[in-house]
Amino acid sequence: MSRHARLLQPDSRAWREALTAIRHDVYHLPSYVVMEADNLGGEAAAYYYKDGDRVFLLPLVVLPIPGTALSDASSPYGYPGPTSNADPGDEPFWKAACNGLVEILASCSLVSCFVRLHPLLAVSLDALTSVGTLVEHGHTVSIDLTKSEEEMWSHVRPNHRRQINRARRDGAVVVVDQWDRLATFIEMYHETMRRVGASSSYYFQRPYFDRLRTALGNRVHLVTVEFHETVAAGGIFLECGEVFQYHLGATRTPFLSRQPAKLMFDEVRRWAKSRGGLALHLGGGVGGEDNSLFHFKAGFSRDWQPFRTWRIVADSAAYRYLAHTSGAATDDVGLLEFFPAYRRPTV
Repeated sequence: MSRHARLLQPDSRAWREALTAIRHDVYHLPSYVVMEADNLGGEAAAYYYKDGDRVFLLPLVVLPIPGTALSDASSPYGYPGPTSNADPGDEPFWKAACNGLVEILASCSLVSCFVRLHPLLAVSLDALTSVGTLVEHGHTVSIDLTKSEEEMWSHVRPNHRRQINRARRDGAVVVVDQWDRLATFIEMYHETMRRVGASSSYYFQRPYFDRLRTALGNRVHLVTVEFHETVAAGGIFLECGEVFQYHLGATRTPFLSRQPAKLMFDEVRRWAKSRGGLALHLGGGVGGEDNSLFHFKAGFSRDWQPFRTWRIVADSAAYRYLAHTSGAATDDVGLLEFFPAYRRPTV
């Protein structure tokens, strides 16, 4: 039986065919990975392993390491992670795919690889830890849309339910895909980023949203909450088959006390279910930790999943050299706050 392991380019037929065989999300689409690679100044790729009918796919952004002839790889923004049509209990296949990944990385002069796992896509944790380090950062929240409306509503925290009902009584409405509100949403989003003290990397400008729409087409949705035609809150949601993802969100400061985002999530879960969705993934807290943002999202569902990252060192000698020359620690990568250590931002 033939086995294949290689890095694919975005226009690869094998990439397209793999997506027809495996459960995936928007983060695995070539167009999305290309967009993210362009944003980061890297190149889009996907690690591909095939053994008979079993396929393993991992989208990557390959980035040059300044001052060297080396590169490394990381996940595009979001929750890509590896995905496969092989059962996670098929240890021989998963371990062979993971070993092949390390070999491919090393052969392509890729020193390390940082991967964000998809909380809703099952993987073989044993296979991943056989070649790298898994770090658990906290949890994410998802809403199981296969449950009845009554059951989903019963899982919403009581104070969330009160504020959702109050918003409806006050005349708030939720509008989907009125893209003439995009400029207003971006302004509101930047206001929100300033209010929460977000880093500059989160200040997405208009070209980002235009590229996102070009890359994903009708898989990206703009949702706004409006009080008497005044936009109070909004969000960008991504759709891929049966999975919906909360991507970005914002609330105008004067409306914070009215909690319009709670109404937005309640209406979006209904809308996603009506479109055949099986899950609405709200994500986790800031930095993936179980903080106040996570607590807010956890008020909508009792379905929590661990959020993990996967850290791989494919060339240990080069990694140690780069870490040393950058003045970074070379301790156990699972204990490091930032990986790869040699890319830690300088203050």
